[in-house]
Amino acid sequence: MKKTMMAVAVLASSMVGAQDDSTILDDRWYAGIMGGVARPGEDRLSDSTEPYLGAYFGRFYSPNFSLDLQIDSYSTDFERRKFEDAGVGIPADFDREFEIYGAGLAGRYHLGAMEDRHRPYGLVGVGIQEHDNFLDDGRDLYASLGFGIQSKFGDHVRLRTQLEGRYDNDRDTRNSDNGFVDMIFSVGLSYSFGDLPQPPPPPEPRSEPARPAPPPPAPAPEPEPEPEVMFEFDSMVLFAFDSAELRPEARGELNRAADILAPRDDIILLEVAGHTDSMGDEDYNQKLSERRAQSVADYLARNGVDRDRMRVVGYGESRPQVPNDSIENRQQNRRVVLSILERRN
Repeated sequence: MKKTMMAVAVLASSMVGAQDDSTILDDRWYAGIMGGVARPGEDRLSDSTEPYLGAYFGRFYSPNFSLDLQIDSYSTDFERRKFEDAGVGIPADFDREFEIYGAGLAGRYHLGAMEDRHRPYGLVGVGIQEHDNFLDDGRDLYASLGFGIQSKFGDHVRLRTQLEGRYDNDRDTRNSDNGFVDMIFSVGLSYSFGDLPQPPPPPEPRSEPARPAPPPPAPAPEPEPEPEVMFEFDSMVLFAFDSAELRPEARGELNRAADILAPRDDIILLEVAGHTDSMGDEDYNQKLSERRAQSVADYLARNGVDRDRMRVVGYGESRPQVPNDSIENRQQNRRVVLSILERRN
């Protein structure tokens, strides 16, 4: 029994500490009455289900834990046959009536949020029971476990339905090593006193000093001018298939470009860019476009265009002029382009 009481105390203390600061605690005192039926254990030498009555008074100490002080009573009737089966002699003053009165504490851990209408709970209780029968008029400690559900009706009324198993060891009536377990089913109705607690009003907004206006944004930089395309050569005219070697007939086109570009001192930087279509491996096309652009730049340098004024680049298949979805379009995308990147004002 001492071990049971210690376990109940530890469980109750842990329940009290389980409070959620974000929930409004309804800690009003309440009082209620309960009624139901009790079925005493068969080892009590009885065999009957009798009315159960009680009253309680308590409150919530956290959103999930409540503690009640309660009193209750129930009864049973001794059975002569039970005495005979247990080998207990029947005295001359035999009386069937067996009254049980209890007083104790009941802690309940409620699941769900405090504002929920229906909340299941688990019950742990301890107390003292008085046994009033022809064999005994004494007291003993009891411990109980149970479960139930509590329902709210408005702000003040709660209905509680529960099933409880209550253990005690009424040695003076009948000495039993295992004690006795009585089953109690009850329905309780309670009333909460006072008004329902309300959440505190929200704090007033803090007035902050006016902040200075931010400085105007910096003007957007001037966009870089688009490259000025001067010449665009068809790769099929300049090169054989899958080759970066210039065809002999390409010299006429490139000589005309060299004659125009060589004396142009106003051109500071000229881009020589190679392009391919999307047929074949992308990495291979990239390298082919670089080799073809380099061949054109080398030819122009041999014909009077300063090599330091040229930037050679291959774009592979990354910058098509038109979609690569037909033979004509792919032909248009295979090209070498000469563009002015920078010139003197």
